[in-house]
Amino acid sequence: MKKGYKITVIILLIIIVLGFAIGFLIPEIWACTALGCPCTNIEGERECNSCDISNYIFVTGVINLVNSCDGQEILSCSNNEQVGKRIDKNNCGYELRFFFQGI
Repeated sequence: MKKGYKITVIILLIIIVLGFAIGFLIPEIWACTALGCPCTNIEGERECNSCDISNYIFVTGVINLVNSCDGQEILSCSNNEQVGKRIDKNNCGYELRFFFQGI
């Protein structure tokens, strides 16, 4: 009976370690609306698309822990041209997702 208990504990530990390792290897996933946001007659920054950013923390394929954030794409404009962009994150929280939902 003790041997079966030890094997079960070892398997669970392997699943936990692999879950965090896989979560670390999956890059941050972000998806934004595709609105056209020209920089015509704008100097400085301009809000553009809404985004959803997902960062996987723990992945087993069945149960996954995800840090999910809303975001806003900010364009930097100079001389009627886009010179840079960034995504500002807000409303972040952890979610349980099942069976690779959202990948």
